[in-house]
Parts: sequence; C-alpha cells; structure tokens
Amino acid sequence: MRFLCLCPTDNRPWRLLEESLACFHSLVHQDAFLLIYDDLGVFPEQRRDNWALISTTTREPGIVEKYNRMLELAQEFGPLDALALWDDDDIYLPNHLLYHAQVLKDYELCYTSHVYSTYTGERLIKPSGGRFWASLAIRYDAFVRTGGFVLTRRADFDQQSLGSWLRQCTQAEPNRFGEPTYVFRWNDTECWHSQSIMKSACDVDWYDSSKL
Repeated sequence: MRFLCLCPTDNRPWRLLEESLACFHSLVHQDAFLLIYDDLGVFPEQRRDNWALISTTTREPGIVEKYNRMLELAQEFGPLDALALWDDDDIYLPNHLLYHAQVLKDYELCYTSHVYSTYTGERLIKPSGGRFWASLAIRYDAFVRTGGFVLTRRADFDQQSLGSWLRQCTQAEPNRFGEPTYVFRWNDTECWHSQSIMKSACDVDWYDSSKL
C-alpha cells in the first residue's frame, strides 16, 4: 500500500522539518512519499526519491486550500493508495504507517482511540475524542468518495473533516491495535503552535495570524 504523507509547513525552524524527515526515514513501511509544502517561501525547494519540499511565495488563502493544493502537486509523484496526515511539529514512530497499512487492508479509515501527547510537558497517553486528526490515515478512494477535506476557514477545520470521514467510512475497532504510533507535541518543540493562536472553534482569522 502506497501512502502520500501530507506535511504543510508554516514558518517553522528547519530543525522541526529535519525531525519530521527523520521520522519518515525511520518508517518500517517504506512504500510512501512525503510531500512538504511551504507556502511562505522560507525554505529552498528540494526533491528526493521518496520526499519533496515544494516552496512558493504564493500564500494559500486557508489551511484546507493548502491541503488541496498539495494534492494537486502530488499528482506528479505517482499513484497512491492512501493519505496520511503528517504534522511538521509532531513525532511519528517507526511502525506508524505499518500499523495503518494493516488496518486499511480491511477498512477505509484508520483512526485510533488514543495518542501520545506532550501537552503537559511529559509524554502521556491521551484519548483522541475527535481530536488529533494528524494521527490518521484514509484510503484514497474513500477520501474521494466522502468529498475530501471539508472546505472551511474555521479553527476546527480538522474536526470538521475528521467528523465527515468518521460518519461515512468503515473503520476498525480503535482499541484493538496496541499502543499509539503518534506523538502530539506542544511545549517541547520550543516553537509557536497553531492552537495557541486559535481564539475559538469558530475563529476564521487564525490562519492569517499563523504566518507571523
């Protein structure tokens, strides 16, 4: 199963992208392509066999448009079977895509009940509870069938798309597949975090603030 890992980046220090690349290169399941998209033109464009950093100074109008633009750009990198979301400031363990590939053989969506989180400063296991969409993967045919990303400017853009997929996709019982393979990071990145600038779920201005 071939994955396209979508990694939008937004004025991050290069060390965080290095960590994202290190996570990607450590994956047990290697049939994947990582697409990093920088729409502030901070980093020079780079292309390798299994990953690319595409850079432009044309700012996308919103985060969902940014994801959709990434899907357009990804067409040149060959066919895919599934999409995996890949946040540039989080950690993905080596068995992350292997776990998803095993689940997606029989189901359309792989979204676990728990993730690791460093929100408190320590790594803890936290219930997903409709959050942490960057931990999931979805079969590409199911992504298309369900209408893809929900187009919205709201701060809860992730929950809107996730909710749409959870309602429409077949998914495995989330508690039966062992420990989490994803770490949601916060203070330990020593970098700004999008949630810190979101005033509420209905905030439509957060994305413009995120380029500061």
